[in-house]
Amino acid sequence: MAGEFLRDYAAWRALLAEVIGEGLADGSFGADGDPDRLASQALALLDGLGMPLALADPALKDPDVLADALRRLLSAR
Repeated sequence: MAGEFLRDYAAWRALLAEVIGEGLADGSFGADGDPDRLASQALALLDGLGMPLALADPALKDPDVLADALRRLLSAR
């Protein structure tokens, strides 16, 4: 099962890296850096905040916390 998970996770990371790379190339994203590294960081944000947001965790006062974090990651210089 671990192998299947890692294969799926790698495919998801590769897809994000491709989209991020295209966004960096066309100026949609202002971040500097390697698309693979940025994809890993974006996945970390999604993994860390996705479940609490899906469960409507009352401790998360800002429902836009994930979008804001991704925006900052991809627009930082």
